[in-house]
Amino acid sequence: GQSTMNSNVLIYQSMSGDAAEGNSTFTMTGGSMTAGTGAMFHVTNVTTEINLSGVDFTYASDSDVFLDASSDAWGTAGKNGGSVTLNLDDQDITGVITQDDSSSVAVNMTNGSTWTLTGDSYVTSLSGDTSGIDTNGYTLYVNGAAWNG
Repeated sequence: GQSTMNSNVLIYQSMSGDAAEGNSTFTMTGGSMTAGTGAMFHVTNVTTEINLSGVDFTYASDSDVFLDASSDAWGTAGKNGGSVTLNLDDQDITGVITQDDSSSVAVNMTNGSTWTLTGDSYVTSLSGDTSGIDTNGYTLYVNGAAWNG
């Protein structure tokens, strides 16, 4: 398609008239997900909530990006980023979370969730039980400031 990046799950609003504008939700409980190439999730031109609990992720060999929220081929340039609320409930993730200037990512961690960084990561907000975050020598930026755990 038109996406400028490879991803396993693409959540977007195409503005083609084939779907109503508004919020979207992606929920997965248990099971497994394997990425063939690129980021596990890419969100653009939409507001979405991603709810994950007990999912076993297998990452693509060409990317360590878990979630990318950024402008892409749809919507008005500079205003077409992704707005994401990522809810982790008893969920382990590994990788990088990125956002561009037109996007936001709020991460909420509950029930023993863990996140191991594989590179510097950028989120707008972080809440819940963050004791499971392993920065692994990288920097986690929360609303532009380095997080000190």
